[in-house]
Amino acid sequence: MPAVKPIAILAADHALGQSLAFALAAEGFVSEFISDQDWHWAAQDNQRFLCFIIDEQALPVTSIEMIGLAAPIILLADGLGSHVDVAGARVIYKPSQGSDILAVVRALSIPAHA
Repeated sequence: MPAVKPIAILAADHALGQSLAFALAAEGFVSEFISDQDWHWAAQDNQRFLCFIIDEQALPVTSIEMIGLAAPIILLADGLGSHVDVAGARVIYKPSQGSDILAVVRALSIPAHA
């Protein structure tokens, strides 16, 4: 069952953001676009999001500043560049199949059992 919480999308490329939002909506997920200017607001209110999907090219902060977020991070990294390791983030290298991203989002939307 899709999550009630929205997914925050931060992408440098508008087309990438639209594509992500479309794929997520097709699976029943709600998403919200955030800009790099909105990052601090979103980070402070991060419990309201299921997760953040952040394009590496739009990365607003260092990995140190992402530690402690309650919402998980899916980082979309350039597959042609060097290896990316952001503390606590699930890294998916571009180009990627949309199914890779959706699989992680689906896994995050399943409530943990006590």
